[in-house]
Amino acid sequence: HQQYGKSAEETELPGIYQNLKTAIALATIGSKVTGTRKRYLTETVNVENKREIKRENEESKIEKKEHDLKEMRKYLFEGDECLK
Repeated sequence: HQQYGKSAEETELPGIYQNLKTAIALATIGSKVTGTRKRYLTETVNVENKREIKRENEESKIEKKEHDLKEMRKYLFEGDECLK
């Protein structure tokens, strides 16, 4: 009947109890670190996506200008043909 008065720490094997406390502490820290890392990775991905979108926008602007130039050349060429 001695065991009833003792805490779990004293009744259980102290080594296992200590390991459990350490494991819980490490898991808690780990999840915080993981959360921070996930947030950082998400932000990094968002920045990359924005860069990619910006790059695509720039490319489409360039393509549009090239297309416009081709159209202008065509009209100029047709105009020259008409003048001949």
